[in-house]
Amino acid sequence: MTHTLRYIRNRDDVIDEFQIKPNPNFTKKDMVKKLYTIILYGGNLMTWKREFDLNTKDFRLPDTFLSYRTEIETLVNRFVSLERYSELIEDIHIEFRSKDKHLTDRKLRFKTASILLQEEERKLIQCCMKLC
Repeated sequence: MTHTLRYIRNRDDVIDEFQIKPNPNFTKKDMVKKLYTIILYGGNLMTWKREFDLNTKDFRLPDTFLSYRTEIETLVNRFVSLERYSELIEDIHIEFRSKDKHLTDRKLRFKTASILLQEEERKLIQCCMKLC
């Protein structure tokens, strides 16, 4: 099973593997889920640490998390290379490049993947509405 599927199917087990200093405002589950979401959308560990005011000594990440991060990078790279999205991807790239000339290729890939996922979610919702 991939690390992403393991997180989806066994989220509580994965969350238990994390060691995080207790936070009075957030549960451990909230903090770990936020970390996974940040990585999914191209963010990084520093963003998460700032959001929860954590220092490196305040937490320990399990090895599986590092594998998840690498896996997400690979999945995003494959996703934004699918031929069926080529026209939409080209439009997205033109739009974002015109807004931000300094946008990195990595950030552009993650922004593109986010838009493609939203498009697929929209299609799914439309399909469900037709069934109701």
